Amino acid sequence: MKKIAALLFIMIFSIITAQENPKMERIKTLRIAFISEKLDLTTDEAQKFWPVYNEYENKQVILRKQKRVIMQKLKRKDSNAISENDMNQMLVDSENLESEIQNNRKQFVKNLKGILPVKKILLLRQSEDEFKSKMLNQISKRRAGRRQE
Repeated sequence: MKKIAALLFIMIFSIITAQENPKMERIKTLRIAFISEKLDLTTDEAQKFWPVYNEYENKQVILRKQKRVIMQKLKRKDSNAISENDMNQMLVDSENLESEIQNNRKQFVKNLKGILPVKKILLLRQSEDEFKSKMLNQISKRRAGRRQE
């Protein structure tokens, strides 16, 4: 029953996000399936967990993009051409965003405590890291395969 509910949720989520980049949509779908399987969420847990997780993840994406914009300024321009004041402001902004990313994670964990048992919250972090590692390994293998062709 749990697996059917998880698959149903994945299908609904895929339809909702169909407007996004197809590769990113596929990765999101795979991540949802991976996390659902690893956490073995009940139907009730899944209904409460995924909206909280999606809100957290959306905010993390926004914060990381903002941080990436700051770092790209250094790449686009000759760093010697950027004034000391501008560099200082970029550093402050970067540190502030890093704090926001951490605070968002802390708030997310706090919100999950009323939804999931602590063991599943810890498994979530482990599952996220494992999924990321698997994705990076697949990307590396594909790139290595393309180089050999």
